[in-house]
Amino acid sequence: MPVMKLKFAALIALALILFTGGNAMAKAPDYQLWSASSLTKILPDQDKPNDAKSEIALYAAKGESESAQIVITTGSEPLKNVRISLDPLTGTAGTITKIELLKVEYIDLPNLNKIAPDPLPPATLFDVSANKNQPVWITISIPRNAKAGEYSGHISVKPANAAEKRMLVKLKVWNFSLPEGPGHKTAFGLTKKWIARQHGVEEDSAAAIRLHAKYYDFMVDRWVSPYWLPVVATSDQAARYINDPRVTTYIIPDTKSVESLRERGLLDKGYFYPVDEPITEDDYKRLIDACASIHSVDPKLRIVAPYFVDPNYDTGGKTIHELADGHLNIWCPSLEYFNNNKERLYAKLDKGEEFWWYVCCGPAAPYPNYFLDMDGPSHRVLPMLGWKYRCQGLLYWSATYWCCSEIGTSDPWTDMATVKNINKDLYGDGSLLYPGKKVGVDGPVSSIRLELLREGLEDYEYIVLLEKKLGRPAAEKYVSKLITSPNEFNRNVNDWAKVRKSIGDELSK
Repeated sequence: MPVMKLKFAALIALALILFTGGNAMAKAPDYQLWSASSLTKILPDQDKPNDAKSEIALYAAKGESESAQIVITTGSEPLKNVRISLDPLTGTAGTITKIELLKVEYIDLPNLNKIAPDPLPPATLFDVSANKNQPVWITISIPRNAKAGEYSGHISVKPANAAEKRMLVKLKVWNFSLPEGPGHKTAFGLTKKWIARQHGVEEDSAAAIRLHAKYYDFMVDRWVSPYWLPVVATSDQAARYINDPRVTTYIIPDTKSVESLRERGLLDKGYFYPVDEPITEDDYKRLIDACASIHSVDPKLRIVAPYFVDPNYDTGGKTIHELADGHLNIWCPSLEYFNNNKERLYAKLDKGEEFWWYVCCGPAAPYPNYFLDMDGPSHRVLPMLGWKYRCQGLLYWSATYWCCSEIGTSDPWTDMATVKNINKDLYGDGSLLYPGKKVGVDGPVSSIRLELLREGLEDYEYIVLLEKKLGRPAAEKYVSKLITSPNEFNRNVNDWAKVRKSIGDELSK
């Protein structure tokens, strides 16, 4: 062999050795791609389902955000520096560009000997260990002015040490629109001091105020209204938040604010929340005194006080509905209390008063809730339950309860036993967000549970539109395929997809 050819062959051999880490015969790692519903919680070690799809097919209304998951499953070799991207979806009707890609992270549940997928930080470069699944959460937001029709594009997965693979993403935009904001009210806690602490800033600093506003906007983007506005309710800036059609409620800070809010037409979404979960005689005295003070300003002002039991003292047989009659006008039982006392709530509705409900550290399964070890439908079903049972709002005590390690958690990324003083085996209660500082995000990081709540609020609008078109009995037939009672509902992900598609097709006619 000529000398030049020998030198060239040697160079090629050296390059192969360097590229493969010393083994010129080594192959690049292989891996698989498959898709899953947003309702399916994918575990790292589970087997690929036999019916796993090789493409993503989404259906959505105008003005809706719709999600799915692509799952990367590795073989005996890990993937390094995986880059994932999805180009704008195009079709004869135009282009859809608002696309979000989030990496599904896992939370340890040590007392249950489980892990749970939940945090959704941005899907920047990441590795995937050998013989593991790594889901990536995809959310596509359809503009309100989008044209109905078919759209498609490809999602690309590019590891540094393996070949690029692609998956087809198809989207059908139906010929109807969701409203600009939810019809089902929400009232969720969002505590500025816990946010500030997690981001390492002083509670009353300008940085804390800015972060609180970011968290507030993040929730509202998902159609969830926090208790407190991020500005003073009587300030000039308040109207921007209160008039946002995505905002359904806010707490009025005091009776001194009422006249200013009324003069600016900002009172209707406001409510007072003077006492939480009254039980004792003292609780009821404080509640009734507070209601009397508020209603002395205006008897029509709205007041809520969540409750899960009747009074624990001798009331002569009176329930909360009798003791607080004429005082409360937003009745907010726990979901379990409602299920055992439906007629009491419907009597209040018949009087023209409001009926909300709430979940917190109870009820447990088979009721729906936001505990980390629950399945996807448990996080999505509550708004649809609200439609079925004429409940007008959902209250939840906190999305950011990150107080302290002794009774809760000081770091939700590593410890989601958030209410240790109540139940050390309960994970995720009061924490639907993650503080972004730990993953380089100047603001909140979402969770699977919060994203499924948004999908549930959108489900509610589907049913409302269907009721308007076909009447309540016809809408009930669709809902009954998924819901039997507040603690008995369909967990089959495929059934959820079929019912939603049937409704969407009907509304598009």
